[in-house]
Amino acid sequence: MPFISVIVTAHNRREYLRDAVDSVLNQTIDDYEIIVVKNFKDEIDDYLKENGVKSVLVGDQTQGMDVISGLKEARGEVISFLDDDDLFLPRKLEKVKEVFQDEEVGYYHNAFENFLERTPNNLEKIHIKKDYDYTIIDNQEKVKKFGFMFNTETEINSSSISIRRSLFNNSFSYLEKINHAVDVFMFYLALMSEKKIVVDPEVLTLYRIHSNNTWFYMNDDFENWLEHKKSYMEKEIEDYITMLNMIKSSSFEIFIKEYILDLKLRLARLPSPYNNSKYKATIKDYIKFSKKDKNIRSLLSNLTAFTPSFIRRKLVKKWYQDEISRAKNVSSINN
Repeated sequence: MPFISVIVTAHNRREYLRDAVDSVLNQTIDDYEIIVVKNFKDEIDDYLKENGVKSVLVGDQTQGMDVISGLKEARGEVISFLDDDDLFLPRKLEKVKEVFQDEEVGYYHNAFENFLERTPNNLEKIHIKKDYDYTIIDNQEKVKKFGFMFNTETEINSSSISIRRSLFNNSFSYLEKINHAVDVFMFYLALMSEKKIVVDPEVLTLYRIHSNNTWFYMNDDFENWLEHKKSYMEKEIEDYITMLNMIKSSSFEIFIKEYILDLKLRLARLPSPYNNSKYKATIKDYIKFSKKDKNIRSLLSNLTAFTPSFIRRKLVKKWYQDEISRAKNVSSINN
């Protein structure tokens, strides 16, 4: 019986899947299984079968349902996740196995590094650590250390997350509704459990920046970018409302409520007609937000939600240009 199940999810993207699977096949241990959940048939299917990779074909469904489809096939005590366009470094699963020898650990997040498009050579030669300490967080410290976990991005990037399978118990009715934020969903499962959270500064995952990223949308057409931003933020709000229903009356409820408020204000900053949404922000929302966030730049940015559309369009154009520029200027580890 494998100790670790690696679930690789692919939705409509074929071009990077082989590289992702190869990065899991080339690990320093062998006590694991690989399950690929995808919504397409492809010539890679023969390759997967030849290498003992279980393939699960699904229809068009939420990312949460993709995870559930993989979990139903998984035999491991620990589940590691990998998006089809990302990569594991060779020592990733060795470290996961080492960390989860402590039966009190429920969630492990390793650091990740962005790279541009082309898969780097010599993954075994990449050794990077982020500028924070390896940290083990007990149950009673989770609220106190929430800021640290947020600042170290412990709640994002599914490809950096490994989680004890038992934490998913009784969660499927919520998970199936999650459109995109499965990483944040798993983080809140860990917060709600009594198990420890481990935050590791060692980079063991590579996050690929490319034109078809779900989250980081690189498109040279401003109107397309606006449409994507609106759709993505609306679905993100829906995801957080689902999580709020899951953890209501807990100590962590306030963090989700604050983020939903921030999302509503960011959505309202889009110019017409893209700001027309059922999640419309009000001036009361802004006042509520301003009592929690004292950052002047953030307050001024969200205040633009209540300016005329032509002003919002100019300001959001700068947001768009900055985002595209950041994507194109990622310090690529390829070089």
